[in-house]
Amino acid sequence: AAGWLGGLLRRQRLVLAVSFRRVGSRGVSRYRFTHSVLRQYLYSRLDALDLARLHQAVGRALAALHGEQAPEIALQQAWHSEQAGLPEEAAEHLLVAGEQALHLVAYHEAGRHIEHGLRLLTALPPTEERSRRVAEFRVRLATVMSATRGWAAAERPAALQDAAVLEESATSRRAVLALVMQGDVLLTQGDIPGALAQARTARVRSEDAGDRQCLLLAHGSAGLTSYASGDLVTARRHMEEVIRLRTPADAAQLAALLGFDPGTMVLAWLTPTLWLLGYGEQ
Repeated sequence: AAGWLGGLLRRQRLVLAVSFRRVGSRGVSRYRFTHSVLRQYLYSRLDALDLARLHQAVGRALAALHGEQAPEIALQQAWHSEQAGLPEEAAEHLLVAGEQALHLVAYHEAGRHIEHGLRLLTALPPTEERSRRVAEFRVRLATVMSATRGWAAAERPAALQDAAVLEESATSRRAVLALVMQGDVLLTQGDIPGALAQARTARVRSEDAGDRQCLLLAHGSAGLTSYASGDLVTARRHMEEVIRLRTPADAAQLAALLGFDPGTMVLAWLTPTLWLLGYGEQ
């Protein structure tokens, strides 16, 4: 392949070398056509079967080449999978691309990738597995909406409408996140008892699963909801439990999952809680 491209480069000037970089011990060379018309012409000469086969082959080759670094090219893989007629696979890559964008605090870009993946999934025939994946994508989308449109965004309840599918799994981190986020929606709607019930269920499931980060999220939700209800003593207990459970690594990991660090948010609310309880010196 390198000799073939080299021949084109030297004789016909149809392609140009763009870059070279190392991925582990392997070298990755990138080329481009000298004009987009050339690419469009050659691409249009392929029939649907060849296109699907080649897109799938390129996607597989990219995944093998990048190995553990494959999430960095998730958007490319999503495009190749979609063009190959593999919508479920494309949706999974789009979710990874969305999470990569979240890591970079690119919330709007993350939302676009996740919404695209959700459209691909909802077009598939209904199955139990499809329903579960759709619910996970909607919970993730609701997370992004929290950052881009605020916790009281009108679209968040709709994004969480299938979260009950996830709630059936006590050990799923996204199931606990769905419970917490549903509690947030109830809180913004003024349903404090309902929000407290969601936080309580999330806490029980986190304890059963032995997931410390999920337990941290559940306590955070219970703390903020208790504060809103006026139960400052309970609010303080839950918020201080978040601080006790939280480790330095949690800030980055949970910020990537939620779009914010729950520990920092709890500290911001613990200050007025302590003040109102008469512990201003703390």
